[in-house]
Amino acid sequence: MKVSAHRYIGGAALFLSSALATNALAQDQGFYRGKTVNIVVGFSAGGGYDAYARLLAGYYGRHIPGNPQIVVQNMPGAASRRSIQYLDTNAPNDGTAIVIFNFGQITSSLVMPPENMELDFRRYAWIGSMNKDVSVCYVWKDRYPGVKDALELAKTGKQVIYGVTGVGSSSWFNQAMMKGVFDVNLKQVAGYPGSKDKQLAIERGELDGDCGEWSSVPENWNASGRIVHMMRSSKFIPVGMSPDIPWAVELAPTEEKKQMVRLLTAASDIGRPFLTRRDVPVDRLAILRTAFNNALSDPVLIADADKTGRHVSPMTAEEVMAALEELYAIPKEIVDKTKASLPTAQK
Repeated sequence: MKVSAHRYIGGAALFLSSALATNALAQDQGFYRGKTVNIVVGFSAGGGYDAYARLLAGYYGRHIPGNPQIVVQNMPGAASRRSIQYLDTNAPNDGTAIVIFNFGQITSSLVMPPENMELDFRRYAWIGSMNKDVSVCYVWKDRYPGVKDALELAKTGKQVIYGVTGVGSSSWFNQAMMKGVFDVNLKQVAGYPGSKDKQLAIERGELDGDCGEWSSVPENWNASGRIVHMMRSSKFIPVGMSPDIPWAVELAPTEEKKQMVRLLTAASDIGRPFLTRRDVPVDRLAILRTAFNNALSDPVLIADADKTGRHVSPMTAEEVMAALEELYAIPKEIVDKTKASLPTAQK
């Protein structure tokens, strides 16, 4: 059979391209040897995001070719937004820096005023999520006796004081939802760097409760019945949670408010998210994603997570990106109604 010159040249070019790609991949496979990968946490040490980052750090390196050292760094500020901004400014683009941040920032990118809308989470390179977390809002039981959910709390008319790490966190949004959607007489006090700091303030009597991730609520508080949960953010019920905690969507009194609640709580399924710069080399990003998925399938990590109560229900990068596309496709009229229901978001 006669082979034309252009087919021969095309085949040679394809062979050369394939060889170059294989060589690049081989180089990236060895890139991490002797390197340090930094996991930047958007909060102070001791809280839930920090705990998940340190859990991953104990196993991540052994699943990355070259077995790099994994170091956790805390970068609190603006409800973890500072850590996201770090990716756009000083973070290296070689695949040695990844960030875990509060998923409430995703909600913030959808419903905050125009000056805060520049965050589009589809433009980052996603690693995945460690856990489909669920946020819960609760109060110290002795201070609000007989109250069982957010609607009953609103009917009492009593002021509830919650602390916030900053505007844009999932905690802040759930608190704003308690106030703007469920009409709870809620006062928000700023200045707490992390969930651990708020918990200490609750025990001291400075705060009456909080809205935060289920996995961050002290187990002894639940076991001793010290707190009463007013609502949960997701239909998903994680390990250890009572199904009697009302789902916010079902608790909302009207269909319009149900739609608002869905928008404000949908990002909780993305839970404990990890991402990096979009300009990280493609092959290196693939290594980070594969290692992430393998680490979260590691039986030893899973057993370690179960022992500490930091259970894992991971999402791959592809699953996170699909969830993001659904969120950003929510109709504008629903987004506008939600903004109007949260007057504190406009300040």
